[in-house]
Amino acid sequence: MLDYYLAISQMLLGKLITATLGIALIRMTHKVAKVIRKNNKTAVDEEYYYQKKNLQSPKKSKINPIAKDNYVFSN
Repeated sequence: MLDYYLAISQMLLGKLITATLGIALIRMTHKVAKVIRKNNKTAVDEEYYYQKKNLQSPKKSKINPIAKDNYVFSN
């Protein structure tokens, strides 16, 4: 994409302005995406540590064995 803008910029002055704006837009988009990725990672880390600190893990309930009755079957 940058090669395209470089080629356009060498034709006319108006094309130079178009190419400059295109390159600036590409750079700005890259920076914004980088900031968004960093913010998402920070949000995930903060939520993880919040839940780890404030929420107790569910306790495993003890399962009581069923009492077996002593049935005797006669023939």
